Order: sequence, then C-alpha cells, then structure tokens
Amino acid sequence: MLRRCQPRSPGGWQRSGPAWGDGPVAESRPGQDLVLGATGKRFATSTQGGEAGIGRVRSPRFALDGARLTVKLGGGTDATKLRVELWVDKMIVRTASVPSLGGDLMHEVSMDIVPWQGQQATLVLVDDSPTGHLDVDDVWLRAQ
Repeated sequence: MLRRCQPRSPGGWQRSGPAWGDGPVAESRPGQDLVLGATGKRFATSTQGGEAGIGRVRSPRFALDGARLTVKLGGGTDATKLRVELWVDKMIVRTASVPSLGGDLMHEVSMDIVPWQGQQATLVLVDDSPTGHLDVDDVWLRAQ
C-alpha cells in the first residue's frame, strides 16, 4: 500500500505567520536556491515571507493506515526551529527534520508510525527560524 496523505490543494490547511504564503509553489522563490528533488507539480516552502518569515501550517486530519510516513525535506538543518511534526491525540509523536547536509536538495525522511496505526493524525510544518527555511514535498503513507 502506498497512499499520498497530502492534499493536492491547500484547502483545509490552517496557516499562521507569513512564511508559508498562500500555499504550495511550482518553483523556487526569489532569493532561494534552486530546489532540487521535488517530484510533484508543487511543493511547500517557508521562504514565501523571505528568510525572516516564520509560521506554521497544519494539515487536515488523516488516517494513519500505513507503517511508515515518508516526506521529502530540504532547507535549513536547525531541527529545533525547522521541522515536520506528526500529531496524534493532541501530542507530538514524531518529528522529522532536514538531514545534516541541508540546502535546497530534497531528501526523503521516514517516520515509523506502527504504534499509531488506525488513529487520526495531523502534520504540522514548522518554521520558527528567522534565518532559515523548510521545503516539503511528497508526503506518503507506506505499508513498510
């Protein structure tokens, strides 16, 4: 089983702060390095308010009907300020951040979600960094 858990449109996503703009983009933003490895037509980036822009985006609820959640990430490497959070029952159960190389080359990151299979979850894209940004693409639920 392989299922995309990210809606193709920004509808239903709740945004706070200017970083994420009005939704996914088709190409790098002005002043941003070329984003490589994004495979869809659009990807989320927190550079829409410039590097200084901060903010969060919360997904609609979705069922955790897989064993792993994978996401492609790029941008800054400060995991305390730039990350993806997986929330179940009003608690953060997993986080993912850009691998140590950083930059606008997307890398796939995987989270084990077996303990929460069958439950409802939300994703939160976090940019609390006034000097960095986060790029997010291809969020998938996988059987293994």
